[in-house]
Amino acid sequence: MQSNSQSYKLPFQTKIVFGFVLLLTVALISKWAFYSFVHVHQPSQSEQQMSGMKNQVAEICLKEESKSIKAASDTNEEDQDWINFKAPEYCKCVSTRLVSYWGEKSKIDQITKISSDEITEYIVTELKGEESKGFVDFCLSKAQKVSSKKVTASAQKSN
Repeated sequence: MQSNSQSYKLPFQTKIVFGFVLLLTVALISKWAFYSFVHVHQPSQSEQQMSGMKNQVAEICLKEESKSIKAASDTNEEDQDWINFKAPEYCKCVSTRLVSYWGEKSKIDQITKISSDEITEYIVTELKGEESKGFVDFCLSKAQKVSSKKVTASAQKSN
């Protein structure tokens, strides 16, 4: 009795073609994976500029908020609450919106060319300017809504 399971051998040329196709497929997949990984994980220079600009605007915004509260002679607990808890979120919101607006208007490159001595003055002017009024109002109302929700939640917990 003979077994029907005889091994079938592929011709040598077919093995070479299959090997070449397999090697080409692996190379293309590796190249695609590498480039997609690099582009996903490395922010572009403009994204880094915008991120740095957002941080700088938020920092200046916080300083200005602190100055304006210190300038008022009657600082109370509500003012301290604003500076400690609400102002950081407010300034983060304003900076995100303002820098995004600058990006849309292609102002980022112009702004980065301003000297470090003048940039603070420029940002303060922009924060108080008419163009940013909508951002400031939106972020102010957002900060007030968030704080009222927190107060309501804490009042409910104490009952």
